[in-house]
Amino acid sequence: MAQTMRAARYYGKEDVRIEETPRPVLSPGQILIKPSHVGICGTDLHEYIAGPTYVSLSLPITDHSLLPPPPPPPLSSRRF
Repeated sequence: MAQTMRAARYYGKEDVRIEETPRPVLSPGQILIKPSHVGICGTDLHEYIAGPTYVSLSLPITDHSLLPPPPPPPLSSRRF
């Protein structure tokens, strides 16, 4: 498996670059996916055209580790 991957990085107003970046190191229970298609949402589009509005360019965003953790599983489950 390659040690790098392509990533879209935001540098400021109307400046998004596709770059080679190190592939993240996975922790136990994590997986790496290869998307077949990607897109941009409306909020991201506003950030691209007029930003930075909400995004701080001083934060070093390196990977998915800044995302909040997933919610815990339900306390009980029911079979049908």
